[in-house]
Amino acid sequence: MNEQLIELFESYLQQELALEAAKDFENRLQTDVTFKSDFELYKSIQDSLIYRFNAQEKNLRDTLRKIQAKTSNTKEPKVFSLNNFRKIAVAASVVLLVALSVYRFNSKPSFNDFAQYDDLSLVVRGDDDTQKKMLEKYFNDKQFAKTLPLFEDLLRDNPNDNKLLLYKALALVETNNTDSAFLIFDKLIVGKNKLYKSNALWYKSLAYLKVKNYDACKETLSKISSDSDYSVEAKKLLSSL
Repeated sequence: MNEQLIELFESYLQQELALEAAKDFENRLQTDVTFKSDFELYKSIQDSLIYRFNAQEKNLRDTLRKIQAKTSNTKEPKVFSLNNFRKIAVAASVVLLVALSVYRFNSKPSFNDFAQYDDLSLVVRGDDDTQKKMLEKYFNDKQFAKTLPLFEDLLRDNPNDNKLLLYKALALVETNNTDSAFLIFDKLIVGKNKLYKSNALWYKSLAYLKVKNYDACKETLSKISSDSDYSVEAKKLLSSL
């Protein structure tokens, strides 16, 4: 976040932008994920600092009035101007934002920031398949190593089951068997099922993120279509790499 961007945020919050500029600003908030994130961060820090300084200003004003009332019974207590508190608040927010921007620039997002899975659900009503129930329990309890032999058994009879393939790949990623996971992801990506292709692209990019292959991660993210359920998250991750 550069100085020009901070000045733009401040101008918008102070309602100093022209009508067209304000409209452009608000449109950008709707379309630019990084811009919106930076603005919300700036606003939250500034609000917090100004709230604290306002509270300190009131306390200091009250204290000064009491001191002056005690030392002078004939003169009206002089109220000190403390507008500099607000200036200090804004300046402090700028310094803090610069520090946060430097930190964010030098840090990378992590796999755990984005890796979230829907619960594995295989058993339908009336189905008493003990193996599937056990697989569901192990996966949903994040006991991923225990799921792998069960996936192997079930896929032996249903080698093209997209759900089993996807969740097996996720378990492989979680157990640091990413090379094997990539083979499954690639199979799903070239398949005909659009939903599983989208899932596979997203989780393949996260697998690259886990092994810190950021170039491959970005390349895979760029292949996620705009109508994918992961489009917003993909843009967010891509902008932070």
